[in-house]
Amino acid sequence: MRILFLCLISFTFLLKSSLGQKPGLGMDALENWTMLKAYNISGNGKYVWYSYANQKKGYELVLESLDNKWQMTFKNMSTGQFTRDCKYFIFYTDTSVGVLDLKSRKSFHIIGAREFSTPKLGNGRWICCKTEKGFILCDVRTQIKRAYDGATDFQFNNMGTAALVNTGGYLKWIDLQSAVEKVLDNGSDDIRYSSFDNSGEKCCFLKLRNGIYEVFYYHDKRMDKAELLISSDMLGLDSTLRISGKDAPFFNKNGKRIFLKLEQQVLLERDTTVIAPNLNIWSYSDRYLQSNQKYHSDGENTRRFTAVFDIGEKKLLRLEDADFSLVGTTGDNYVIVKRNTNEGEAYWAPEEFPSYKLISLSNGTVITCTKAASKSVNVMLSPNERFVLSYDTLSKHYYSYEISTGILRNITGEFNVPQAAYENGRPMHFQYNFEGWFADGNYLLIQDRFDLWQVDMSGKNRAIALTGGYGRTNGVAMRIAVSKAQLLNMRNNDSVVVTALVDSSKYNGFIKVKLGKINAIEKLKSEPYIYYFPGIFSEQPNLPIKADMVEFYVLQRQSDTTAPNIFVTYDFRQFDQISHLAPHRSWNWLVAELVHWRNYDGNPRMGLLYKPENFDSKKKYPIIFHYYQIRSNERFKFLSPSMSCGDLNIPWYVSNGYLIFVPDIHQHTAYTGRSALNSVCSAVDHLITHYECIDTAHMGLQGHSFGGYETNFIITHSSRFAAAQSSSGQSDLISSYGGLGFGDESLAPMTEVGQLNMGNTPWMQPQTYIENSPIFNAHKVVTPLLLMHNNFDGVVPMSQSIEFFTILRRLKKKVWLLAYDNNGHTLEIGSPESLDFSIRQKQFFDYYLKGEGAPIWMTRGMPFSLKGKRSGFQLEYLNYKP
Repeated sequence: MRILFLCLISFTFLLKSSLGQKPGLGMDALENWTMLKAYNISGNGKYVWYSYANQKKGYELVLESLDNKWQMTFKNMSTGQFTRDCKYFIFYTDTSVGVLDLKSRKSFHIIGAREFSTPKLGNGRWICCKTEKGFILCDVRTQIKRAYDGATDFQFNNMGTAALVNTGGYLKWIDLQSAVEKVLDNGSDDIRYSSFDNSGEKCCFLKLRNGIYEVFYYHDKRMDKAELLISSDMLGLDSTLRISGKDAPFFNKNGKRIFLKLEQQVLLERDTTVIAPNLNIWSYSDRYLQSNQKYHSDGENTRRFTAVFDIGEKKLLRLEDADFSLVGTTGDNYVIVKRNTNEGEAYWAPEEFPSYKLISLSNGTVITCTKAASKSVNVMLSPNERFVLSYDTLSKHYYSYEISTGILRNITGEFNVPQAAYENGRPMHFQYNFEGWFADGNYLLIQDRFDLWQVDMSGKNRAIALTGGYGRTNGVAMRIAVSKAQLLNMRNNDSVVVTALVDSSKYNGFIKVKLGKINAIEKLKSEPYIYYFPGIFSEQPNLPIKADMVEFYVLQRQSDTTAPNIFVTYDFRQFDQISHLAPHRSWNWLVAELVHWRNYDGNPRMGLLYKPENFDSKKKYPIIFHYYQIRSNERFKFLSPSMSCGDLNIPWYVSNGYLIFVPDIHQHTAYTGRSALNSVCSAVDHLITHYECIDTAHMGLQGHSFGGYETNFIITHSSRFAAAQSSSGQSDLISSYGGLGFGDESLAPMTEVGQLNMGNTPWMQPQTYIENSPIFNAHKVVTPLLLMHNNFDGVVPMSQSIEFFTILRRLKKKVWLLAYDNNGHTLEIGSPESLDFSIRQKQFFDYYLKGEGAPIWMTRGMPFSLKGKRSGFQLEYLNYKP
């Protein structure tokens, strides 16, 4: 790839600016761009590690002592692990796994090790490493090692008191406290999928015997070997059912039951009347389209179903069949199953909306646990197995089913909170979103658009607005900032960390609220950074990581002008910086500005204006409008330069003399195209009125996927733009409605009620589809258009761009289509295709928006006979014009 960079560097981006100013981003920036990758904190909060990487130097890992203020750097290392006792740090090298004593800072190495594992809840004593020969077990305190050559699997129990090692021919139990080893089974070439129970004193595994898999069980140290527990013969299964050898059996929480998979062989007699085996028969009665059936087929005539075996009663209970499948986690006493339906089509076929049932594992009793005649989603068993939670999409309320009494309660019926109109630019499906359980599942935390609520699953206590309405009153969104596992162990009066996002400014901050009470929030300390907020944008920052033993956290912080770095905090008010990465300092970087304006309908809108670091308000700048749905939450996102996968890489363009504006797009049902047009054009009107720096004669458009559709629509309804680039977008919503995508499913749901949001069918409202389809206004296009779409696009069929291209071509409009063979909806970042596209996209915009020379591929095209032989990147020298 480096050679490719050097060969094409002259065709790419401006590299240097004059007069000693910082250079604009060039391809050499990619090779040297260093970014934070991963990090963690020791259980006692005294040590942190973090890793960073760039293309040229690879990974580096930094280990730091917060108490003694020392630091160590490890080359070519991306991750590491502290032991549970916080005494050692385990890391990789090119040839070994190393163990560092954090006190003495001396280390030893297990040569040839490639992977390692440790007990989840152990005391930090044991490590197991995988090698080419098998596995090596090591006591890190004594450095004594034991090799298990030929072993194919090794696993610890959670406590680190025992381990299992499997060679395929024998399974051995290792008592790590006494160093005694015991062979639980041997003589088979296929022993697989061993697992411990939660106590770590029992195990089960699969063994192939006489061509049939059976479950073996070890549960007492006095046993000489494991005993046969479950076989198909013992269970009296019919001849088509057997124990599956492809799925691991596992214990329930209390270790009294084992879940396993049964495999059903579908026996088909040979049909001698088959003439054309390559025939697909599509039928109106099929639940799933033939294309979708093929996409999800594993090529085998088998189906697998979950069952549970009661160890004490020696009884098997089948939980799944062709009609019902398990939902969520399995409990000690109950499970929930859902009727198998084609949920994607339930909006027009009510019979396809799933129903749910609660099954008792003790006697197989089946209980209906959701609201009658409801359309329930988010159905889940509470962790303490006292309740079933469900959300009814018709009434927009949560319901609690109390298992012991059979009482179904509307637990959000007393809420009087206005429903948010939009989420991510489209009408909301949920009025309240699930945040997590606490107090073992006796209470539920949910959030409306702004505030957090505590709900009693039993209905005995009124719901509590934990944030006291502060969020809605002040336009601040509140979300839980601890893991669901941490939250589950909390009780009333415990403090929980909450992250807050100020809607008007996008500032981020934290508060702590006590569970079980209305908290008076006097003033939020928010800052012009992003620390953490769930769902704020793609590649969002990680949840703050808590040290296991103390109230101490490590988290990251970033902004448009500061790269992601890690910080530590006790109280979420004072943050101490640990890493100091700043890859952008050598380049002409960008600054983001949050812009507020009103749409043509008078509603407020927000968008982001990206300007170069060396911005000069007296100059005129070309501007590109780039969009998707709601993007203003990216106000403080740090954008890294990269090649384009189909979209627009904002840093590349801004660093090299462009302005980029990213408006929020709010959709109205049946007016999807018009919504995008009005958002963009009203933003144009606002910007050219308030920013004299914008060159109104050189404005461009760019979007990918849904943004590609928006681009196609805007240029058929506006002549204000000098150039447009559309990737993988729709142009004809009528043919899109009948197309296939997302795993060869029908695109009708996405077109009718999903992202395209027509709100009706093309035969009921044909005019809506015509008005929203760019092809029907193609004759109005005056903007030169560069399309990109690929033949393996499994989301939006390539035919959508071909339709638009062929129509525009007939109309003699200026249009080009880039189609990369064997590529999908997006190009792979770093691939030759993404580099090629990045070059052509910028050459296109540079010609129309900056007046630079046109490349030959734009002026003369590129005949098929020269495919792969000529690039056409060279600038035109014969005065041909695009």
